[in-house]
Amino acid sequence: MIDFELYRIFVAVAKEENITKASVKLNISQPAVTKQIKNLENQVSLKLFDRKNKGLSLTVEGKELYEKLKNPIEELNRVDREISKEKSINIGTHNHMGSCIFGDVINKYCLKYPNVNLNLICEKTSEMMEKLKNKELDIVFSKRDNKDRYMERN
Repeated sequence: MIDFELYRIFVAVAKEENITKASVKLNISQPAVTKQIKNLENQVSLKLFDRKNKGLSLTVEGKELYEKLKNPIEELNRVDREISKEKSINIGTHNHMGSCIFGDVINKYCLKYPNVNLNLICEKTSEMMEKLKNKELDIVFSKRDNKDRYMERN
């Protein structure tokens, strides 16, 4: 049985026709990508790439394998990105409230939920309320503003 990761690396290298470019996209070191391609070639007992001065080209067998794998691997990558997408919460607050009042709580939350990114946006109350209205902020902590215009419901 061949590891899915080998196929994923193969498709990335085939698409880029360059190990260095693929390694950047995959966020894997270039030597690791090279080793994985060699591992795959050994496991399938096929030469998948011809090495050129500036990159790689697929062999006939490599093209056949790439055509079979590219759509399923791209779909699996899409699902993986969707599932593991980093969640974020956008919080509008004033500087003193964000750091002095909520600082410890925010720190504990970040430690407990490392996959959630808390974005603190510090602006004037009117700007934060406009962003909240436009769904650019999820929540706003602000000093009370006697101008009721922010309390209007839409």
